[in-house]
Amino acid sequence: MKTSLPRPSAGRVAELDGLRGVLALWVAVAHVLLWCGFAEAPFGGRAGRFFITLVYSPEAVEVFFILSGFAISYLIYSQKQGFGAFMTGRFFRIYPVYLLCLALGVGAAWLTGFILDHASWRETSYFDGLRMLADNEQARPTAHLAAHLGLAHGVFPKTVLPGGAATLLVPAWSISVEWQYYTCALLIAFFSRHALGLLLLAGGCWFAARHGAAWINPLPAFLPLVLPFFLIGIGSYHLYVAHFAKGGGRSRRNARYVAVALAGAILLQWHSLSLAIWIVAFGSLFVEPSRGFGRILVVARRILGHPVTQFLGKISYPLYLVHWPLLILLLTILLHYRPNASAFEAAGWMTLVGIPLMLAAGYLLHRTIEAPFMQLGRRLTRPAARTDRDTPVAITPAISPP
Repeated sequence: MKTSLPRPSAGRVAELDGLRGVLALWVAVAHVLLWCGFAEAPFGGRAGRFFITLVYSPEAVEVFFILSGFAISYLIYSQKQGFGAFMTGRFFRIYPVYLLCLALGVGAAWLTGFILDHASWRETSYFDGLRMLADNEQARPTAHLAAHLGLAHGVFPKTVLPGGAATLLVPAWSISVEWQYYTCALLIAFFSRHALGLLLLAGGCWFAARHGAAWINPLPAFLPLVLPFFLIGIGSYHLYVAHFAKGGGRSRRNARYVAVALAGAILLQWHSLSLAIWIVAFGSLFVEPSRGFGRILVVARRILGHPVTQFLGKISYPLYLVHWPLLILLLTILLHYRPNASAFEAAGWMTLVGIPLMLAAGYLLHRTIEAPFMQLGRRLTRPAARTDRDTPVAITPAISPP
């Protein structure tokens, strides 16, 4: 049975907006735990492995890439923009907030050394990685800044710009991936509609997986390495449109094919948690109250559509970027006045003070920078672009800890 979800012509998928809000908050909390000394699990067994997964949160960024594949496909097929108008809209969507947060990240980089030297919990593997990144920043500061200004810091292999994907503003590694995707999204959309094109894309992904180790620098910020996640989002978009626009046996058969493919990937343990998150969130768009697994999907749909998660979705992009420099600033203040603070004290400080300030900063950036520049981008690309009410799911890239 179909749901009462608005059809594609309505443009906005609220549940997926809520999902990206949850993912953004997940990343912010994960970074807080890592910076406060909880890089290793405080307990063993399966629970410990689950804790490590949560704090390093690779799944968050992987699901963000899937969301982006879905959202950009929606944008491409609903607005029929040319390349220039499309890139103009994307530029004003991400660059103004990114540029301000990059400036804050450059300033915060000067404070990082103080935390690395004075935190009582500084002897962790995570801090070792931060020291390496700080050394890379200091070795070639101009090159790292130039790469970031051009959103090209994920393109360079480690032999050219060591650590380039994760310097200055660590969460922005995925923004570089997103920008790479935008530049070839129209071409990928064309290839993904034909069997031969899909075969070529799959071949490129395979080649990158086998020979792309040099571009894990130290994060996989080079598009070919993570393109399969975008392709899942693109396929999900076509399934969504086929279901709500046409329905019938054909869409049901397609749904079964997609379900089998995703189930096979999970059984093969290919990013199974990321796919499970996406299956639950995306599947929640198609269900009405029922028994068994359907009930789980209905609960997920209610959570993702809740006003709190909708608010998080609205501020998710600025929250994702601004939390990093704010975290460094607040920890510096804490250690200046409480040099012997424990990891638990730091975590308490960041929970009670840091997280609320991050949310407030995300909202402020959304109101004063993100939303106005999005409006400007729409005005500059008219008549191709549509109004807010008609704009497809505004799912922003973002995310993941180093």
